[in-house]
Amino acid sequence: MTVNPFVINEKPVTQFGNLFLSFEEKQGSNGAYYQFNVTVGPLGGGDLIERKYFNFAQTPNDTKIFLDGLNQATNNQPMTAVNDDGVWVEWQWETFRDYGKKTIQHYKDNDVNKLQADNKGRFFVEKGAIKLLRMFRDENECIAAHDSVKGIENSNNPFASSGQTAASAPTAAPVADKETASKFLPWIVKTAMNGGNRVDRNILATMIAGNDALRQHFTVDSPEVVAEIAKLETEPVF
Repeated sequence: MTVNPFVINEKPVTQFGNLFLSFEEKQGSNGAYYQFNVTVGPLGGGDLIERKYFNFAQTPNDTKIFLDGLNQATNNQPMTAVNDDGVWVEWQWETFRDYGKKTIQHYKDNDVNKLQADNKGRFFVEKGAIKLLRMFRDENECIAAHDSVKGIENSNNPFASSGQTAASAPTAAPVADKETASKFLPWIVKTAMNGGNRVDRNILATMIAGNDALRQHFTVDSPEVVAEIAKLETEPVF
């Protein structure tokens, strides 16, 4: 095989954050299947990463990647990752090639720019999934692992670059800050929809009350929550 000298070779970058995981059983045309709802809040702040994985009679590749990582990170005890307050994890984005006929036809019809060809001329679409690497006991253990992996010298401030002092490093927002907590509202409201197109307000009230960050600022009747419910209930169901 000829090596391309202009290709940048680099290992996947590991990331750290707070993982929120829930799952539900659904019914499809071919019978029951499971849907996994995954949300990751990056350590240090940033946009939430939200994904849904589906486990049908034949498990899709992205779901295999996620479940393999979940089982490894939890020592084959995946239910330990289902927690209203989330669990702290290290993860990376793992890519794969989807050669499926339905996938190729979908992108031919809708987004041909996503199609690629391998060295045999076969069409594929590059996709990816969250691959969990480690699950930590708490936030402090996650921060220590982050420092070690990123080569950060100042253990008192995990988001300072090497040589930076604590005084000059940015300060993370409080965990219970209302703005931070509000970012989890779409996820928790979607989960309370229980697979339909209407939110079960009793389930939602229980979930908010059981989440330390959310219950400080919201109830099921809070304007922000009511607005999120209205938004999701009016979205079309596919």
